[in-house]
Amino acid sequence: MNFKELILQTKSRTKRIQDLMYLALIDYVVSEIEVKNDKVVYSQSNIAAINRIDKAIDKVLSPEMKRFKKYILKGITNILSDITTEFKSIDVRAIEVSDQVNKKILAHATAKVDQSTSLKPIFDEVKAKAIQLMQNYDGISLQELRAQLLQTVQNKKIVQKYFSRWTYDIYNQYERIGANEVRKRLGLVFAMYEGGEIETTRSVCENRNGQVFHITEIEKWSEDDWEGKNEIGYNPIIDLGGYNCRHRLRWITKETAAILRPEIRTLFAF
Repeated sequence: MNFKELILQTKSRTKRIQDLMYLALIDYVVSEIEVKNDKVVYSQSNIAAINRIDKAIDKVLSPEMKRFKKYILKGITNILSDITTEFKSIDVRAIEVSDQVNKKILAHATAKVDQSTSLKPIFDEVKAKAIQLMQNYDGISLQELRAQLLQTVQNKKIVQKYFSRWTYDIYNQYERIGANEVRKRLGLVFAMYEGGEIETTRSVCENRNGQVFHITEIEKWSEDDWEGKNEIGYNPIIDLGGYNCRHRLRWITKETAAILRPEIRTLFAF
């Protein structure tokens, strides 16, 4: 499965989570929210009920979230397998090296995915919206509350948007982490910046695209500033152009690097 297919299937899975969340949310609101004269009451008991939304819906979503996490980890496994295949064409040692590297990376990825797939930010947004509606309207009807929550969860696609950038970044990051760990063990220090250009490509990526760099040049990117660069903990090898960057470093031999960028022999004396 290629990277584009992974992203498309991930979108369909997050859509399912979003649909389940909305249905569970409506069931919860109907059963737990106090209504008088067909109006939702702005009361401490209703506020408390709204604040319990996450615990109630978590139970409903738990099986689907487990499947989602498993799918993400399978995607990362496939990406690491592709990395092995790519490096094998450069150095046959890549197979043995990748086996050692991938076990550690998957252990790290498992913890990362488990930590990063929390739905708390989404629940917080839904709860804040529900309380705001009860507070601002002079007795909002249950039907209108449901309609407003539909707008928040489904029409705004909050689950899909929340996970869209996250999944794109995590797949890209583990591709770069895996490639970096393998290239270090194979002694590769040159890379080509790949990914092409699209309408949203940052100027910094346009300037680097198709160019060959030495590891010391890549490491110096952390000293530069541009719009979209990670504000905290930027790693030039892992983060490249910043959030949602679609580019990658394709590690190559020094011989290939010298062909693509002849001055490299002089600059780095080999």
